[in-house]
Amino acid sequence: MFHLVGIILLNFTKGSMYYFALDLVPLNIIFTVLLMMKSQKNWNKGLLIFTLSSVIVGFLVEVVGVNSGIIFGKYKYGEVLGFKLFNTPLLIGLNWFLLTYSAGCLVEKIRIGSFFKASISTFLLVLLDYLMEPVAMKHNFWSWHNGNIPEQNYIGWFFTSFLLSLLFQFTNWSKQNAVASAVFIIQFAFFLFQNIL
Repeated sequence: MFHLVGIILLNFTKGSMYYFALDLVPLNIIFTVLLMMKSQKNWNKGLLIFTLSSVIVGFLVEVVGVNSGIIFGKYKYGEVLGFKLFNTPLLIGLNWFLLTYSAGCLVEKIRIGSFFKASISTFLLVLLDYLMEPVAMKHNFWSWHNGNIPEQNYIGWFFTSFLLSLLFQFTNWSKQNAVASAVFIIQFAFFLFQNIL
């Protein structure tokens, strides 16, 4: 419902309602993570290591990326994602966790080796980013130099996603979470519909 309301407000309203929807984006990220975590069973050290590592690595990669242009290309964040440290929203690390965790739980149902699961998760995350970029630019989540999304961005996404997906696979904890799997599908549909609209 949260994402459906977001699609309606972001694409069919103007003025205060549109900006209200943008103000809800950070709350949506936090709410979605809390909802996934509430559905997570058998918390242990492995899950804690993955959670903290993916949040920290995700944030640090973005800090280096946005301040140097080395990893993803030249881009900068708008104000939508909230408070920034080193020109990088604090929430972006949490978002990397959200995406990697949900993609990993979705792929976990496939009966193949961990390396191949990480590879499929990476493919899904890069595909999601491909759908996400035009929407993010339209609503000023972030912007690219000269308005062009470089191929370097997708290469950077691939390696970052693969690193975090490997971390997901090789930390030992219960990875069966139907809510998290649904979250990835919902996120994918959310950005796909906005590209169509």
